[in-house]
Amino acid sequence: MNDRYQIISTLATGGTGSILQAWDKIQNRDVAIKRLRSDGHHPEALLREARALYAVRHPGIVTIHEYGSDEEGAFLIMELIKGESLEHRLSQGPLSLPHFKTLVHQTLEAIRVAHEAGIIHRDLKPENILLPWHRDGHFESKIIDFGLSQAAPLSGAQQDSMIGSIHYMAPEQFGSGHVDVRTDLYALGCIYYQALTGKLAFPGEEKIHVITAHLYPPHEALSALRPDLSDELCTWVHQLLSVQPAGRPTSAAQALTSFHHLGPHLQVQTASLLESETPSVMILEEEEVPAVLVAEDEEDQPEADTGTQLMAVQEEDAPEAPVPSPIRKPYQTPTTQKSVTPLPGKPAAKRKLGLHFILAAFVVILGLQLAIVSYFKFTGRGEREQRFNELTASPQPQGSDLDVKILLEFLDTNATRDQAAQTLTRLTGGSYIDDLILEHLSQRRDHSAAAKMVEVIGRRRSPGAFAVILPLTEDSRREVRLAAWIALGRVTSAAELPQLLPLALSSPTRDHEMVETQLVSAIENAEDRPLAAQHVLKTYRSIAKGESRVLLFNVLTRVGGEGVMDLVKEAIADPAQNVRLAAITVLSKYPTHEPLAAITTRLPLEPDPTCRIFLLLAARELVSKPGPSSQQNLFLHAQSLYSNANGSDEKSYVLNVLSRIMAPGTATFFETFRDETDPELTREARELGQTFRTRLSRVVQVTPGKSATSLPADKADHRSDGTLTLDQDALVNWTQNDDWASWLVELPANGTYEIAIYQAHDRDPLGTYEVLLAGQTLLTAVVNTGSKTDYKGFVVGSIQVDQPGIYRLQLRPKTLPPEGDLFRVQRLTMKAL
Repeated sequence: MNDRYQIISTLATGGTGSILQAWDKIQNRDVAIKRLRSDGHHPEALLREARALYAVRHPGIVTIHEYGSDEEGAFLIMELIKGESLEHRLSQGPLSLPHFKTLVHQTLEAIRVAHEAGIIHRDLKPENILLPWHRDGHFESKIIDFGLSQAAPLSGAQQDSMIGSIHYMAPEQFGSGHVDVRTDLYALGCIYYQALTGKLAFPGEEKIHVITAHLYPPHEALSALRPDLSDELCTWVHQLLSVQPAGRPTSAAQALTSFHHLGPHLQVQTASLLESETPSVMILEEEEVPAVLVAEDEEDQPEADTGTQLMAVQEEDAPEAPVPSPIRKPYQTPTTQKSVTPLPGKPAAKRKLGLHFILAAFVVILGLQLAIVSYFKFTGRGEREQRFNELTASPQPQGSDLDVKILLEFLDTNATRDQAAQTLTRLTGGSYIDDLILEHLSQRRDHSAAAKMVEVIGRRRSPGAFAVILPLTEDSRREVRLAAWIALGRVTSAAELPQLLPLALSSPTRDHEMVETQLVSAIENAEDRPLAAQHVLKTYRSIAKGESRVLLFNVLTRVGGEGVMDLVKEAIADPAQNVRLAAITVLSKYPTHEPLAAITTRLPLEPDPTCRIFLLLAARELVSKPGPSSQQNLFLHAQSLYSNANGSDEKSYVLNVLSRIMAPGTATFFETFRDETDPELTREARELGQTFRTRLSRVVQVTPGKSATSLPADKADHRSDGTLTLDQDALVNWTQNDDWASWLVELPANGTYEIAIYQAHDRDPLGTYEVLLAGQTLLTAVVNTGSKTDYKGFVVGSIQVDQPGIYRLQLRPKTLPPEGDLFRVQRLTMKAL
């Protein structure tokens, strides 16, 4: 950095460098200089920020003038912003609604531009949003500090892999660190929540408390803190805060469009919160302080910025909508009569007459053509609509090839598309139905109609569908591409999976979440599940590193199988902390509790506090799943976890693990628990113990001998966040692949046990389901009993148990029918053979 910049003052100093105010002698302007010391860590982070922003010019993003490095270290020259941070403003209370709307408009527009330039901020927080001071008081915001954008861990550096500020970090940042534009939208959701309430969306005194709040909502509802806000606005903010990225808007542009559509719902029902008009003094932090200067005297304040604004924003006292002007009568232009001298000669008149004949003939011909087209298009329209209504009204429609064509015609119309698709999915009559649908797929130009047809093909599991749909995974239309992946999750066989994997690995990064889920579905739906899993395992081992390897590791962890636990053990013991953390965060999705033994072994060896937290969080989820071990053996693992837990926070997590293990030893543990050094932990254990005996009474004891023991529906735990529910004496509404129900059964001895199910169902086609117990899986098909209330018993199969004890028996769907629910379950029975 040369003598061009005259240093005026130091705005802030930290352990890694400083931020200076300087005067640009050439441009005659104030600037801010962010400089790292020559012995400071990671100068490439500062240069990465500079490179990322240098080419981006937007009113809502701080402007970078110059960057580089010299003997004193890396430096960055940027515009000097006089004002305060949003963090400081919010310390005084929530924003007024007009200022909140301006904040949303400007920050979403700014981050949209950054995203389109390929930049993800990854550390959005109120501290990194500056509010320049304007003499006229109008509200403006600028995003700063892109130093974490697209950052990668540094080899050999000991660091926390969680990049960002913990209160505003998206759940995916706590794990593998795989982020996309939706990560920034989550952070903005946290900021908007705080801007409306003055409170953090995910508070917590300790790091692990905040992490848990992010991963396991709900947080305090926005409507509870601000009942004056509309439900629509609250829902919009909460959507940004979805735990799963798929639940958030796909882009900043989509989020902003949805916000615009709120329209009249951006009103308060009572008086707005008052906002202080006195400019506040900005508080400078020691580390990574924004380049911002607080003007002290009014004379020193700059004139209002008259440059091009991001968009037109209403002031606080402006009306919410433009007021229409009074209707005026049309202005009548006065006319005067003029004498017209006739033109001599007739040739021009003849030419004019000929032109009229040509125009008239053209109009007649065009009218005839339209009439012919309309005739052929609409002739029989009434009859086709009638037949369409008959087919859609039928619970089990049967149709001919003509009926298929009628349904395909109505599939092209937005108003009838969903009805047509549902009916095509249920239509029976012959193999020609699938052939016609596959044949007509290539003729669909409208992306929504094409995507809906692909969905139909997947739900019907049409023969030959794999070869037709496979190329659509590379379609330029994202809606069609995602529909193709969902369909392939249903129709791909184990033998076809090797053709699908290369397309999965070359898919766009933003599709990886969907691709991962559908690869899991393909494996779970395959008739030869072990073979399908081995194809993925082989491909995984052939890849050295990168996102493709992460994608396949996640898939394998979610399906389990032979050889997968060896991968898990390698990954959670990897020398690189970020690799360990990425592996640990997906452990909770393992289908059985098998990884618990690996967690028990790893915990005393794990030095990183974040990894330790996630090991315990994974253990908490895994103990509620079926697997080869009895509850008594799981209790022994949990005891080991407790003995190796560090501090009260980790011990508290282990208590939660123990509370999910239904073993007599657990009850005794809680009832006799005492920690002289931590009364709060003792109180927590005693509270858990008070209800544990009652929960333990739900265990069903299988009677010795040949008589069957009933496992009634009301004794089952079941998924509570879907449609599955207990209706009187039956579990009903099995409509999702993630549905499950489980019973705790105490087996008196080792040996073979037969399992039967009492179920009812009244329609074809039928689905299949699995029963899991003691590390073994039974697969069978639903039976049509002819009635929803006619429960009949069917033997599912038998299980070999090596040790007596309490086990978790789980029932879950394998393949769902195209429409409707899987079945209704009244009870299961078990008897020793």
